[in-house]
Formats: sequence, structure tokens, C-alpha cells
Amino acid sequence: MNDVRPPVRAAQEIARAREIVARHELPDFITGFEIELGEMEGEPALYVVYSAAPFDGAPGQDEILRRAEAYGQIDHVILTELLHAFEDRLPYSKIVRADPSAG
Repeated sequence: MNDVRPPVRAAQEIARAREIVARHELPDFITGFEIELGEMEGEPALYVVYSAAPFDGAPGQDEILRRAEAYGQIDHVILTELLHAFEDRLPYSKIVRADPSAG
């Protein structure tokens, strides 16, 4: 399925998704997020791309688990809300390393 949407509709979908994510308190290591529209296996998709602060040095297992649990909890809540808000887009997420030169 090649789903081409008008730019206005895409902008509205991005704004709506940003509003949903922004109303949640994100974990302390998440420094920001972006919303991207695209496809997954030919189906319309919406991606929440979280920027995460890098670890200070080599992370210990406790810090890795803390981040994984915090991300998993908030991600479940946000993706569930997005799934209900967008009937024709499947929501996904990922974490990328925050750009230290940004902001």
C-alpha cells in the first residue's frame, strides 16, 4: 500500500501525536522526542523517536535496568494512547542517542 497523504494532513497527524506524547512526564534520561510518519511492512505507521542522554561512562546493570523499566512503562502507555487515537496508523517507538551539539 502506497499511502500518500496531503502535507496538511500529515502535519495535523504529527501535531496530534506530539500533543499526546507531550502530556506525559518522560523519564529523566529522555531529552526530547520527534514524531515521524512512515510505513511498516506496507502499512501506515507513526514513529515516536525519543532522544536519550548518553550514559556517564560505562553503565552498570542497575542503571541499564532502571532505564529499560522506565522506558517500557511510559512507552506502553503512550503507544496505547496513540493506537486508540490513530485508527489508520500503527504506532512504534525507538530511542536514539541525543545529539550533544543540539540545543
